[in-house]
Amino acid sequence: MNITKISANMNTAFKAQTKITAPETLLSSEERKYFEELGKQYKTSDDFIEISITDLHASANKPNVQIYTVSKTIKGNSANGNYTDESQMSVPYIKDGIVIEKNSPKNYLTKLFNGLLSK
Repeated sequence: MNITKISANMNTAFKAQTKITAPETLLSSEERKYFEELGKQYKTSDDFIEISITDLHASANKPNVQIYTVSKTIKGNSANGNYTDESQMSVPYIKDGIVIEKNSPKNYLTKLFNGLLSK
C-alpha cells in the first residue's frame, strides 16, 4: 500500500484580487488560473491586480516582428493613502517567424509576479 503525504494550506484568507485576460493562444486558461491564484499572495484583500494581454500584432516599425501588448494596473492602500500603478508595454514575441520563448506571456508573468511577491 502506497501512502502519499498531502499538505493543505489552511489559510482561507484571500489577499489581492487578481484578474488576468489573455487570448487562449498565448496563455492557457490553466496558466491564467495559476497566476490569478499567485496574485492572492500579494499584500491584502484591498489590493487589486489586473493584467491584460492582447493578441499578436505586427510591430509598427518592424513588420517582421510580432508583438503583444501587456497592460498592468495595480491598486491598493499604503501608509500614504491609495495608490495606482499603471503601465503598458509592447513585448516582441516572434521575429522572422521564430518564437522568442523568453518573451512568452507565461515567462513575462512569471518575472512580473516574482518581482511583486518579493517586495
